[in-house]
Amino acid sequence: MRRPRSLIAAIVLAICISGLAFAQSLPEIYRPDPKDPGGFIDLDLKIESMNCPTWDNCKVLAKGLHQGVEVGVRIEIAKTKGRSLGIHYRSIGEPSDRLLAAIAQLYKIPATSKRFRKDAYADLVVLQATNDAMANKVFFFADGPESKYAELYTNIDRKKGVLEIHEKDDEYRANVFKALSE
Repeated sequence: MRRPRSLIAAIVLAICISGLAFAQSLPEIYRPDPKDPGGFIDLDLKIESMNCPTWDNCKVLAKGLHQGVEVGVRIEIAKTKGRSLGIHYRSIGEPSDRLLAAIAQLYKIPATSKRFRKDAYADLVVLQATNDAMANKVFFFADGPESKYAELYTNIDRKKGVLEIHEKDDEYRANVFKALSE
């Protein structure tokens, strides 16, 4: 009788360890630059899944950790009317809500909302694209009003498996938060 119980215990232990290994495989989304502690807040999330037959038809699910807690977001890049591109930051539920809270904390702004918008749209300009990477500048409320206008960079790196959401300028922090929140 002891052997089956020890076998079950070993299986349970292996499952627990593999679960911990999976949780640990997600990186922290923000690592401050020790040379510039007051610098930009650049977030890097691990790409969990990616369906990008072309850069103008691209869906990415990315996750990471903020202070050990899982956060995440889905982005979709697509053509809009005409030839321009747009990007949608889509909520994936609680992980996105926690990402929004992390953004508020890191940006050092009040968290006026606790919920990530179901679909936050912005105009997108491709700065550089290769088979392996796409660098983009994002414009929230490009057509106004100026009180809501914000910019940031959202880059996809297939080789590194990273979705980057990087700050353009700290003056846009509050408006980026507002654009992403309900």
